[in-house]
Amino acid sequence: MRIAPVLSFMPLPLMVIIMPPLGLGAGLIISKLASEERKPGKTYFNILRRVLLLMLAFVLLWKATAISTASIAFFLTGILISFLPYTRYISIGAVMAGVLALPSESIILVTSLATIYGLPYASQAQPKKMSSSLLLHTGLYILPFLLTATPIFSNLQLLAAFAAGMLVNGK
Repeated sequence: MRIAPVLSFMPLPLMVIIMPPLGLGAGLIISKLASEERKPGKTYFNILRRVLLLMLAFVLLWKATAISTASIAFFLTGILISFLPYTRYISIGAVMAGVLALPSESIILVTSLATIYGLPYASQAQPKKMSSSLLLHTGLYILPFLLTATPIFSNLQLLAAFAAGMLVNGK
């Protein structure tokens, strides 16, 4: 499978790790440059965020997981955990760790959707609050990559089902 020449300079796993936090940073810059547009655009950004989350969940469920009792259990566990605080960028990190089980063209689609998600997510945050929590969000994003070393999350298909469950909440 051929990857677009623009992306061929970067190994795919590295692109998967780097791109979504860049979307978060770009959203933060947009938030600072166009702060007067945050309030009027809040409804549209929230709709865009939810649509992107549902698209990510759909692609993960469609491409990465086989229907099994374990995948359903991980999906439902993901839904339950999504109600805890600070889970949004953990779920994006879980998506990006689980996406490595997909073919390369699907990896590029999911990476693009996750990067685009960072734009409305960060642009609707308070700039000072988001700047101070950017390190926290990046750390939470990297956590699922570290968890793939544990036996329970070494199966990337189950991790993808878990991540899809976390995204369905749309919080």
